[in-house]
Amino acid sequence: YFDFKSEKLNNIRDLFVFACFTGIRWADLYDFDVRFIKTAPNGKGKIYKRKASKTRDSSGVSYEIPLCDIVLEIIDRHGNTIKPLMLSNAKANEYIKEALKLTNYFNDITEVKDIETNEYKRRYEAITMHKGRDTFISNLVQTTPLNELMKYTGHTKLSTLQEYIDRNRSVTIDYINVFNKQ
Repeated sequence: YFDFKSEKLNNIRDLFVFACFTGIRWADLYDFDVRFIKTAPNGKGKIYKRKASKTRDSSGVSYEIPLCDIVLEIIDRHGNTIKPLMLSNAKANEYIKEALKLTNYFNDITEVKDIETNEYKRRYEAITMHKGRDTFISNLVQTTPLNELMKYTGHTKLSTLQEYIDRNRSVTIDYINVFNKQ
């Protein structure tokens, strides 16, 4: 991982990576509590199971996310919590742009235009913390049954889940090659 000279930027890196590997909504990041981490029913790994903040008082939809080693390391690195990483959404978005710019990995031009200048944005300028949820869903949508992915994210409608899929990713022919003659 990229090691910044600033604790602030290392913290936002950890928070963004955490969001990308869990897909947890911003409001649920604030409520993240390690006491809801359990051993997976099959005994292989850990899961985080919780009612979504957004629906806690209405439909009461739960989400159940398998936690990878990177997520568990982030939690451990910050004293068995992510509370020290949390700040306002606006500040988090400001810091993630600052951090991504410093890496020089996200300098390519996007199709997203700045509302004020009408100039095309660089990729780091277009990324927000919410992109973590998009990334999580986009990374899993080709390999995970949709009903399982909906359990991870707490979605009850496929149409809502589909809104998070990044349609700007490069096209691959790997999925079509299965129809080619051997």
